[in-house]
Amino acid sequence: MLLANAIRQRIINLTSLNHISLKELSRISNVSYSTIINFMSGKGKTLNLNTFYNLCLGLKIDLVDFFDSPLFLDVLDEHEKEIKE
Repeated sequence: MLLANAIRQRIINLTSLNHISLKELSRISNVSYSTIINFMSGKGKTLNLNTFYNLCLGLKIDLVDFFDSPLFLDVLDEHEKEIKE
């Protein structure tokens, strides 16, 4: 799985677990809704570190907890994907 897709899936899992929408995540994390939607839809391929950190704050988790998921065991970045193809 690509890293960006694993991050998207983890955000989906965590918002579902916490019973919040992406709009609510936007509000509590102080990250614009358009930034979240662009990333989640794949239009935006990356999140900057500050944005990502703010999302974690909104989800009330540490960065290490965000990545504590089996989703990240076999991730590839875009560069690795191209090499393997």
